Amino acid sequence: MGIGKKDLFLTDVAERALVLCFFIEFEFLKTLFKKASLDIVTDGALFSGKHSLPPTWTVQVIAAKPFQCMHSKVFMIQCPGYMRIIVATSNLLQIDYDNLDNLFYIHDFPETSTPRDCRFKTQLLKMYRNHTVESPLVADIHRYDLSLCGVDLVVSVPGTYYGALEEHEYGQLSLSRFVSERGIPPRDEGEVVTEHCSSSIGNLNMAWMQTFRTSFMGLTGTEASAVSPQNTKLIYASFRDVAESTPYGEAGRPLAENIVCNGKWSDPWFPREYFYSYQSRNAGTLYHAKTNVAYDAGGPLWFVTGSHNFSQAAWGSVVVQGPRARYHGLKTVIANYEVSVLVHGPLLTNLIPFGLSWHHALTYRQDSLGRYKSTDSPWTVRKMR
Repeated sequence: MGIGKKDLFLTDVAERALVLCFFIEFEFLKTLFKKASLDIVTDGALFSGKHSLPPTWTVQVIAAKPFQCMHSKVFMIQCPGYMRIIVATSNLLQIDYDNLDNLFYIHDFPETSTPRDCRFKTQLLKMYRNHTVESPLVADIHRYDLSLCGVDLVVSVPGTYYGALEEHEYGQLSLSRFVSERGIPPRDEGEVVTEHCSSSIGNLNMAWMQTFRTSFMGLTGTEASAVSPQNTKLIYASFRDVAESTPYGEAGRPLAENIVCNGKWSDPWFPREYFYSYQSRNAGTLYHAKTNVAYDAGGPLWFVTGSHNFSQAAWGSVVVQGPRARYHGLKTVIANYEVSVLVHGPLLTNLIPFGLSWHHALTYRQDSLGRYKSTDSPWTVRKMR
């Protein structure tokens, strides 16, 4: 199911493109878009402004506040007769495409003389507004037929938000609403397994993990979904996994520097019992992929991939406001700009090439998942206690 860089970014036929991306190697970007004019939107903290760029390229920086970042990775590419939208787990770094496992949602939309509104088009336009994107290419979306797209865009925008579940538009509460609206109930909530593969994991506590599973199950913020090591699995590379992997990319850059765990063990079992080693389908390969899947004995229920890591900064923290609080309902606090796609199970199955199972949508091997041993710790570029 792999795809080459030139085929992914349509290097030979792309005319114009809008790149929304956290981290960019500009010399690498020049190899992907040799002919196309380019509008680039990136995180202000990572853009030096000293790059020599082609005259048809523009750069807009999003200056996030301290402890926030513009972490989204969405690429819009215009070609003769159609437009491609890519929602990615990868930044625009050469090692992401040459050496690491990543995942891409790719959809081509035909040009049309009779544009019409649809759910995905509304979400896409709103996502660009949320990111304050100034490119004129956003208006060109109206030239294309997006009506057959069956996925949802799940977007995070930094801020503090209040209200009932249906009023929340960002982060894990919007994910909860989309799952509920898609109407694919599990056969038995207690039998649903959720797997979360992440290239970065934030500080974990049981309350947040329970809240996130509740959201991921499409339940309301006042219901609770039980979390246990049997129904919630965190796939993340251990120090042992990194030691057994290919250590360096072609440019001599350490491949493990792109994954990080900020959490610390709070006791002998939490969160160790939830962690599973990352075993790539390409043996010895590390990853920057981010996937979340819910499934039961009947197959996949829903699947999420994109820029969201398994962290409060990405998905938001949620608090149920008490009767004496200034705002009733739910409060959520989000730190990052993020974009992912939600794909419901039947559609995911249809997107997989004939002869393969839905498990091939994952970059890791489910059939060899192994829980962390007592001597294992999650890999981090920072020294852990």
